[in-house]
Amino acid sequence: MWSEKLLETKAKIQLPLSLTTETLWAGAALFSSRLFIGTVPILVKICEREIDPNTTIFYRLWIATLFLGLWNGLLTVRNQLSNNQHEKQEFYTTEVLGLLLLSGIFVSAFQIIWAWSITQTSIANSSLMHGLIPPFTVLAGWLFFGQRFDYRFLVAMTVAIAGMMIIGITDLQFSFDKVLGDMLALLSALFTALYLLIVERLRNKLSSTTILMWSCAIATVLTLPILVIVKDEFFPSSWDVWLAAVGLGLTLALGQGLVVYSLKRFSSGFVSMVCLLDPILSATLAWSIFSEILTLYNLVGFAVVLVGLYLTTYSQSVVKEELK
Repeated sequence: MWSEKLLETKAKIQLPLSLTTETLWAGAALFSSRLFIGTVPILVKICEREIDPNTTIFYRLWIATLFLGLWNGLLTVRNQLSNNQHEKQEFYTTEVLGLLLLSGIFVSAFQIIWAWSITQTSIANSSLMHGLIPPFTVLAGWLFFGQRFDYRFLVAMTVAIAGMMIIGITDLQFSFDKVLGDMLALLSALFTALYLLIVERLRNKLSSTTILMWSCAIATVLTLPILVIVKDEFFPSSWDVWLAAVGLGLTLALGQGLVVYSLKRFSSGFVSMVCLLDPILSATLAWSIFSEILTLYNLVGFAVVLVGLYLTTYSQSVVKEELK
């Protein structure tokens, strides 16, 4: 009698997402990626002592491309020496090449436009607008790829975005001369969402390192003409700025590489939600390194974002096998 009631109770309760080994590895990769990406504002701040944002992004892209190219080469040599028959073959069809080109375009677009938005509006405004990646991802996924997200996911997303609003509310500035920068930050969020959706499609066809290597290589080529036109200072003069530039390249390769890896298991909507951890990590690092103040609004916002992320674990729209 008691066992029957227990089974009935369990059937009524919506359990969090199933923690399979594959899900755990993907989750560890996704959350670890935020640790690398959370350092980006700190490294950019160091780089911009001597080089402009466009040059900083160019350095980040080509260093990441070099690192990923070497890593891919080592993997290829290892597989050939070990005669690995289980290694998945990668085929560059017309569709794959088109998606790779789009991923490179979106990578260069969202980084350059985001950097430009910082010069036209406040960092708080830009960060808040850029934090709207999740709704853009959900909307674009529904429009272009027919993705569906259940109400639990949508509620959790709303809670997390509310947390983002709370984080930036004290520094948010409304001014007509900042409208251009705000719109650029929104456009950057849109391109980031499209990038995640494209990579999600590619993840079923290519390895994570291959996808990111070609994306960064294409983005590097697309960014170079901007440097030729702008003609700003190109070479850093101090070793700490060089180290920061190298660090930016490694954070792109490692951080985005882990994101791409996680897209094999998780939906792009959930991955975009985890991106909301970035301001929390960045603010914490800025507090510990530059002694920047964390206000009560910041701490409350952090807590609300984390609650929103936790609520997504009760959604059936997180793990790809469960997507409708």
